[in-house]
Formats: sequence, C-alpha cells, structure tokens
Amino acid sequence: MAFIRYKKVYNNTYAYNVWKEKNEKGEWKQKSKYLGVVTDIEKKTYEKKRKPIEKQESQILEYGDSYLINEITTQLPIVGMLSMVFGALFDTLMALVYHRIIIGGAMCHAEPWYDGNYVNQLFPGANMTSQNISKVLSYLGEESVQRAFFAAYIPLVCKDESGVIIDSTGLPNEIDMPITDWGHHNGGIAFETRLILAVDRKSERPSIIMS
Repeated sequence: MAFIRYKKVYNNTYAYNVWKEKNEKGEWKQKSKYLGVVTDIEKKTYEKKRKPIEKQESQILEYGDSYLINEITTQLPIVGMLSMVFGALFDTLMALVYHRIIIGGAMCHAEPWYDGNYVNQLFPGANMTSQNISKVLSYLGEESVQRAFFAAYIPLVCKDESGVIIDSTGLPNEIDMPITDWGHHNGGIAFETRLILAVDRKSERPSIIMS
C-alpha cells in the first residue's frame, strides 16, 4: 500500500510517494518517488523545483583592435551615410573595412578572422563567405553604386561651394627623364608624362602637378 512520507530539510518540507513491490527474486522492496516541495500539506499540493538553467559557454573573441577602431569610426559622419547608401550590405562592407585595417591581405580569408573577432558582434549581419565577398566587391565597382555613393558623400564633406576639380592627362613623349614612364592613355600604352591639373572650384586658381 502506498503512502506519502514527508521530510523536512531546513525551511522546506519535501514529499515522497512510498510503496512496496516485489523484485525479480520475489522479495518485497520499498520504493519511493519524489513529489516535490510541499506547498499545502492538507491539500497535498507539491511543487517541483525547476532545474537550474545551464550556463552556456561564452565565445572567446579578439577584442581590442576592432573595439578601438569602432570607437573612432562611430564618431565619423560617413558611417551613417554608408548605412543609408548600402543598406543591407552595410554590415558586410564595414566588416571588410575593419579587416583591411586590422589584418590586410586577401579578403577570401576574412571569414575565419570575422568568426573569431569582436567585429562579428559589431556587424552581426555580415556575410563573409568568399563567394559573397566577390559579389560585394563586384557590386561596389558598378557605376550606379559609385554615383549613389558620391551623391551622398560630396554634400557631407563639402557643405559650401568649396572643392577641387581634377583633370589628369597623359602627354606621350620620348624624353628620357625621371618623371616619364609607361602609362595607359586613350585606350593605348605609351611612354608618357602624366599631367594633373587641380583647380579650386571657389577661387578658380589652378595648381599643376607633373607625375
């Protein structure tokens, strides 16, 4: 016949269902089952204590380099502009920028670095697979994307009419001097000097640079 046994430990009373049953040898043995902490002994209500939540192991990340760069870049207006222009690609773009600053080298190896660096917490939406990086770099090379970037960037850095207009022209010649070298000009390759003319938009005063 089964009965309830109570056991008090410090400030709690615990309830057990106790009964006897025969084992394989035909012998009577006492069995018990834990019912929980007694909440009302007259109504025989019990509450089982919840199992403690297992703590998950925290990820170990390289922290200092990306944290320092982030503290600097978040103060720059260009970051908000990049987020506006590139939208869903912003996290991937910024992760690649951080990789270039901190590590450098081939971007096809950026994914393992991203997984082990604090940058994956700063930009959790980044897709750093080598295939996606190739797609992003190809996208950045599109003229429409570059136009969208400069349309947002120029008003950000040139709040008035100031600015510089630059014209670069190749001057093919056969003069043997240090500033003459092989260069690409008008779809062909020639031995030339590069003439760069920079004009201040506001004062209209030029400066000539030979390279």
